[in-house]
Amino acid sequence: SNATRQKQSSGINAEYGEEGLSEHASKAVLELVVAMIAHLGLDDLTTTYDVIVPWLGDASNATRQKRAYQILWSILEGETEAHVTFAISHLSDLHKHLAESLSVAQTGSKKHRLKCLLSLVKKLNVENFSFIPTILPEIVLCVKERNEKTRVAAFKCLVAVGYVVSEKSEDKKQAIQNYFEMIIAGLTGATHLASATLLCLSKIVYEYNSYLESSVLDQILEIVVAMMQSKQREII
Repeated sequence: SNATRQKQSSGINAEYGEEGLSEHASKAVLELVVAMIAHLGLDDLTTTYDVIVPWLGDASNATRQKRAYQILWSILEGETEAHVTFAISHLSDLHKHLAESLSVAQTGSKKHRLKCLLSLVKKLNVENFSFIPTILPEIVLCVKERNEKTRVAAFKCLVAVGYVVSEKSEDKKQAIQNYFEMIIAGLTGATHLASATLLCLSKIVYEYNSYLESSVLDQILEIVVAMMQSKQREII
């Protein structure tokens, strides 16, 4: 019941450091929760999710925000029936909270946030593809992050989106063409975004060149030649 879940949630908050545990003890409990996620049932997954969602948007505690993304990723990666049921039933809610928390995502959380996005992308069906344009700018920008692991996670997301849209669409070639068009739109943005977009285009061409028409490849070549003439050092 809701009353029972609220009681469980209060208990979890207490264990997670909301009611006086030391930082070291709170961290230990969080590590334990991550380890236990794979064995939780649907009710406990829902309770845990309800507790960590507010942490995603809390910029005042970077460590806890990072742990929240780690826990969320563990939930999304679970392979039991309870985990699959939870992920599918919470797609819209996850989309909402991830979108709302983007602006306050701390540097230390970005890699784990991208891993969550990657897990979500893998679960998308054609009817959920509207989720992709909302997360794509973040993925593109993250290929220019200073942290290497964040950059690697961003490129994995980029490739995974292409795989999902092609494998789950009737017309694979057209799906990749559409995905390419979404990415190329970043060239019209600010210098940093344009530079990141070029990196992403090179990755997409490498991974999915067999799906791209020669006219599209010619278009890319024209764009690259034009941008090489730019005086912006970051783009060159």
